[in-house]
Amino acid sequence: MIENGRLTRSYYISRHIDIVGDMHDWAANPEANAAVGDLAALMARLHSHGVLHKDLRPDNIIIKHDRNGRRHLLVIDLNRMEFGVFDHSRQIQNFERIYPHNADETARLARLYARFAELDEETTVREAEEARQKYLTRISHKRRLNALLAHRRKKS
Repeated sequence: MIENGRLTRSYYISRHIDIVGDMHDWAANPEANAAVGDLAALMARLHSHGVLHKDLRPDNIIIKHDRNGRRHLLVIDLNRMEFGVFDHSRQIQNFERIYPHNADETARLARLYARFAELDEETTVREAEEARQKYLTRISHKRRLNALLAHRRKKS
């Protein structure tokens, strides 16, 4: 509930789920590595329905197995989702945080995504790489600015 522009009451609903892991460092994690195609399909499906998760990163994608041993991906941290987003350039931004420090794995995911989304693979790979590079540049600038501000605070 919001009163006078302030959050005065909210609810947090959670459920315990036995998970195998998350998509963190999928190149070195066999279970997550096997799920990259599932992730590409999930992203394409969300985007085709206009759903944009604005913090889609490996830690927010968890892997679980059902009783029959089938793998399922679950997206968590849903408070940063936006609905009705059919702008392709905004959807491509999902590639910026998904595996920012590995261009080859970003390209691999983008290629698979393009197949599921019925997009041109080379264009999608290029767009995903551009999004990843912009993100890394933004993070680098932010870190330098924070270091500069911290240095100035020490001086005063």
